[in-house]
Amino acid sequence: MSFSILKKNESLIFEKQKGSERIILRNPKIIDGFGERIALSKCKKCNSNDYFVSICEMVEVEFLDSRGRVRNIHFAGRDGYEIQFLIDSLMDGSISGMCNECRSYSS
Repeated sequence: MSFSILKKNESLIFEKQKGSERIILRNPKIIDGFGERIALSKCKKCNSNDYFVSICEMVEVEFLDSRGRVRNIHFAGRDGYEIQFLIDSLMDGSISGMCNECRSYSS
């Protein structure tokens, strides 16, 4: 499966492709997470330093479907990691923040 960002504004839209199936997740929010995994993330300030972050093994995402109904879907493994980083990068950036070196310069 792959995710692609279709639109970036107040209404975030992601496309999940599984064969010929296409699911659009509007305004996705992670509402629960299970398990813990340590992953590498790239610093969004210098874009060259990697650092370790804690992410969930599996996440439950709430979203609006094409009819405006609230729906939930679970993502696990690589899909779960990818959706966490995508949602995070478009929201507050708490996962994909800064490396220790850049963080110490901005203090």
